[in-house]
Amino acid sequence: MSLSLRGRRVVVLGVGTGMGRSISLTLASLGATVILASRDVERLKSICSETAKHGADCHAYKADVTSPAQLRDLARIIEERHVGATDLVYNAGGYFSLDKTEDITEEFFDQALALNLKGFFYAVKAFLSQVRRSKGSIIAISASPATILAGNIAYVASKGGLNWMIKKLAKELAPEGVRVNCVAPGPTSHDPAPLETSEAKLRTWEQHPASDVGWTVALLVTKAMPRLTGECITIDGGLSIP
Repeated sequence: MSLSLRGRRVVVLGVGTGMGRSISLTLASLGATVILASRDVERLKSICSETAKHGADCHAYKADVTSPAQLRDLARIIEERHVGATDLVYNAGGYFSLDKTEDITEEFFDQALALNLKGFFYAVKAFLSQVRRSKGSIIAISASPATILAGNIAYVASKGGLNWMIKKLAKELAPEGVRVNCVAPGPTSHDPAPLETSEAKLRTWEQHPASDVGWTVALLVTKAMPRLTGECITIDGGLSIP
C-alpha cells in the first residue's frame, strides 16, 4: 500500500522536538501541507525548514492549546489563509511524574487536565467544522496503558478521560464520515525521564525513537482504513502486555 497525503492540510497542535516533530516530518514527507502550532514559534520554524526537502508546505503559528480563544483565532486564520484544515492532530501533553497522590497539588491536577484533556476539547470545538467539511480525521496522542498507570493520579485521570473522549467523539461523528482515533506510545527516546525511572516503573530500559508515532498518525490520516475509528492504537513494543 502506497500512502499519499497530497491535498491534505493537517493541523498539528503541540509540536516539540520528539513526537510532534516526527509527526510533522512524516506527514510532510507524504505530501501533506502541515500547519503547526505551539507556544514556541521558533521551534516550529526550525521544523518547517526541515520539511523543505520534501517540497511540502509548512506553516507555523503561535497558540496556547489551553486557551479556547487562541484556538478559535487560529482556526479562523487557517480558514482564511489555507482554506481550512482537513485533519487535526492533538499532540499537546505532559505532567507525567512518579509522584504519589498525597504529593499532587490542586494546581498541578488542574494544569494536567487543562493540557491533556480540556485542550483537546477546545481544539475539537475550534476545528470541527473544518474537519467535518473534508470528512477528515481527528487524532490525539495519548499514552500506552503501562505508561498511564505508572504516572501520577492527575496524569492517569487526564489520559484516561482523553481515551474515552475519543470513543465518544468517534461514535458521535461516524455518521458524518469523520474518524476519531488516538495513538498510545510507550517511552520514546525524547522523553526527559532517566532510563532508571523507566526500568523501575515500566520494567524496561528501552526508549524507542518517535518515528513509529509519525507513521501511525499518517496511516490514520489516510482514508486507507475507513472503518478504523474510536480506537487507541498502542505502540509500546509489548510493554502493556500483562
